[in-house]
Amino acid sequence: MKIRHVRYLWIVLSLMVLFVAVLCTVSRVHYDKFTPASGAMVEEAHYYVLRSASGSDSIYTYIYKGGDTVIAESDNARFISNITRRRSASWVNWLWLPSCFGTLAAKIDSTEERNSSLPMLEVPQARRLLASRCSLIRNKAADMQRQLAEIDYYLRTHKVHDEGFDVVARHRETVLHSIDSLTRMAVSIERIVRSGRLSVTLTDRYAVVMDGVCMEAMKVSSWRDGFAMYRTTNGTTPKHVRPVYLYSDGLLSSLRPTAALRSSSDTIVVRSDVGGGQTDGYLSVNYPDGSYYEGQYSDTLGGIMRHGFGVDFRSDKVRVGRWEYDRYRGEQPLYTAAHIYGIDISRYQHEPSSQTVRRGRRRRKVTYPILWNQLRITSLGSMSKKRVEGNVDYPISFIYIKSTEGKSLTNRYFRADYAAARKHGYRVGAYHFFSTRTTARQQADNFIKNSRYQKGDLPPALDVEPSAAQIAQMGGIRVLLKSVRSWLEDVGHRLGVQPILYVSQSFVNKYLTDDNPDGDYLRKNYQVWIARYGEYKPDVHLAIWQLSPDGRVRGIRGLVDINVFNGFEEAFRDFSSISAHSLPQPSPR
Repeated sequence: MKIRHVRYLWIVLSLMVLFVAVLCTVSRVHYDKFTPASGAMVEEAHYYVLRSASGSDSIYTYIYKGGDTVIAESDNARFISNITRRRSASWVNWLWLPSCFGTLAAKIDSTEERNSSLPMLEVPQARRLLASRCSLIRNKAADMQRQLAEIDYYLRTHKVHDEGFDVVARHRETVLHSIDSLTRMAVSIERIVRSGRLSVTLTDRYAVVMDGVCMEAMKVSSWRDGFAMYRTTNGTTPKHVRPVYLYSDGLLSSLRPTAALRSSSDTIVVRSDVGGGQTDGYLSVNYPDGSYYEGQYSDTLGGIMRHGFGVDFRSDKVRVGRWEYDRYRGEQPLYTAAHIYGIDISRYQHEPSSQTVRRGRRRRKVTYPILWNQLRITSLGSMSKKRVEGNVDYPISFIYIKSTEGKSLTNRYFRADYAAARKHGYRVGAYHFFSTRTTARQQADNFIKNSRYQKGDLPPALDVEPSAAQIAQMGGIRVLLKSVRSWLEDVGHRLGVQPILYVSQSFVNKYLTDDNPDGDYLRKNYQVWIARYGEYKPDVHLAIWQLSPDGRVRGIRGLVDINVFNGFEEAFRDFSSISAHSLPQPSPR
C-alpha cells in the first residue's frame, strides 16, 4: 500500500516537472517573437515641485541637461506633456513563466539616460531660480497684454463677415486665458520666494498606454541589463496582450531606446487650449517667440511656410490676410456699402488745373461748384485691383477740407465748403499741409486762425508729404519728426482734440520706426490717415485709408481722393472723442 502511494507521488511529481518544462519551453520558444499585441507605450515624467511653507502655492519645474529650465503652474497638463518621455515597450513574461502580471520592458541607452537625469535642486538654488523667472513672467504677461490690445483694435475695426474675424475672436479667449495663468503664476512665485520655508520635492509619474487606454504604473528593478522595467499599479495585464520572453533576442531588434529630452523653447508654460497641428492644408502653430499662426500653408523644400489666407498674432500687431511663402501681402477688403466712405477736397475741386477759358487776350480759370445734394461715390479708382461687391454707388459719410498750408497760405473755398458740408449733414474735418520751410508754431498759428472746429467735427489732420530733398534741406528726418510732433501737440491742446497724421505708406516704413524716437512716438500715440493706392490694406494702425486718388464722385467735376474709415458705424461715431486732457504733453520748445 505504501509502495503504491510512493508511485503515485512520483507520477504527480513527474507530471509537475513535465508541466514546468512545457511552460518554460513555451515561454522561451513560443513567446520569443514580438508582435503588435506585445507592444505598449510607457510614459515617464520627472520634475520638481516647489512649495511655500503653507503649501498653498506650488510651482512645477524641470531642469534640462545644460541648465535650461521650464516652469509652470501646478497640474499644468501642457507642462507634463512637454517633459514626458515616451518609451516604446513590450509586455514581458514574469521571470521564467509565460505569465505577465502587468510587467513591461523598455530598451534604454545609458548615454541618453544620463542626459535626461534631473540634477539635484537645493532650496537656495530653487529660490534664486524662481526669483529670476518671475521677471520673465511679468514681461511675458505684458507682451500678451499688448497682443490683446492689438486683437481688440482689430475687432473694433472689423465685423463678423470679414474673413478671419472668427479666428481673431477665438484666439482672444486664449490670450485672456494665458494672461490669467501668467498673473497667477507670478503671484504664486512671489509668495513662495517670500515664504520662510521653501520645500523642494522630486516627483515621478509613470503610465502605460495601449489601444487608447492609460493605466497607472510604477518602475521596478530591472531583471535584464540594458532594459528598464515597469509594472501596472494593479499588476494586471489588458486582454489580448502577447507577452514576450524577457531574455528573447527579439526584444533587442524590436525596441528602440528613447532619446533624451531636448531643451524646450518655452521657459514658461501657460495654460492654453490651442494646440499646434496641421490638417488638409490648414496649420495652427505656436512659435518659440510667443507668436501664433492659424491658416493655410505650403509644404516646400524650404519647410512649412505660411501661404494663402491666414492670421498671425504677435505682441505688436495682428496680421490678417494673404501670405505668399511666409511673406505677408496684406488684407484684401471686400468693398460694400456697409463701409464708411469719405473724400478730401481742396481748391482743385473748384479749379481743375486744365480747365481755362479765354477772354480777349487773358485766360481765366473756370470755377466749378460742388453739388452738395448729389454727392455719391461712383468709382473707387482704377490704380489697383479691388474686391467690390456689386456696383459702386456709395454714400459719403465724411469730408476733409484743406484749410491752410505753411505759415500763411489758405484755401479760399474752405469756409464756404465747410459750411455747406455741415449743412448737408456730412461730418467735416480740416487739414493743414505741412511745410518744411517754416516753424511748427507758425504753421499751427495759421491753422488755428483760419480753420474751424466744432463739436461733432472730425479731428484736425496734418498732411506731411515732404520729398527727400526737402527733408535734407530742413536738417534731416529727426528735425522734421520733431517739428511734426510739435505741431500735433500744439494744435491738439489748443483745440482740445487729438489730431491725426496724414502720411504715405513709404513714410511710415522709413521714418515711423524704432530708429527715430519721435517717429516711434508718433506711430504709437497718433492715429494715421495713410495714402496707399494698392490692393492690400495698410499694415498700420489706421484712422482712415486713402485708397485712391482717382475716384469719381457724382456732383464733383474731375478726379477725387477716395477714403475709407477703418471701422464701422460705432467706431466712426467715437472718432473725435479723444479730448485734450488725454493728450500727450507738448514738447518743450
